[in-house]
Amino acid sequence: MSSVATDVRPASSPRPAAPAPLTPSAATQAIFDAVRSALKRLVAEPAQSEAAEAFRIIRREAAHEIAKLPRKRSRGDLSDAARALIREVTESGVQDTAAHPDDIALATQLASTAPAGSGLLAAMLLVPAWQWPAAPLLAQVPDDLWGDVTAWLFTAPQGFCEP
Repeated sequence: MSSVATDVRPASSPRPAAPAPLTPSAATQAIFDAVRSALKRLVAEPAQSEAAEAFRIIRREAAHEIAKLPRKRSRGDLSDAARALIREVTESGVQDTAAHPDDIALATQLASTAPAGSGLLAAMLLVPAWQWPAAPLLAQVPDDLWGDVTAWLFTAPQGFCEP
């Protein structure tokens, strides 16, 4: 008698498929989608401190993911998805409130330690240009980010906040 276990299901019974593990890009995209969901909730419930905190936490996670993008960014990769996310957050008006000091510090850290441009994109997600003392001059911006950074730099607040 053999000690090998056998599958006793009929041959016509399909095996349950194991869920595919997320690829790094799929995992990052899932984080970007979570930021969008948190943003939608925050816009719908701006007075809810839980919504603001949830948005801040997932936005910081997304910024870390953006900072990991390679130095060479090509169209059609996660860089485009990151840029779209930054535009959505910037245009939503949620950054009109005073930036949290931890977010400003993280923006500065990521911009100075991540690959050229990727750290800047991460910082752009975290804080608006007008609240970030370390926002770069256009002469310091990689050529492929000029359009995105210029739009970010010149985005006017939709409301006002106390410093």
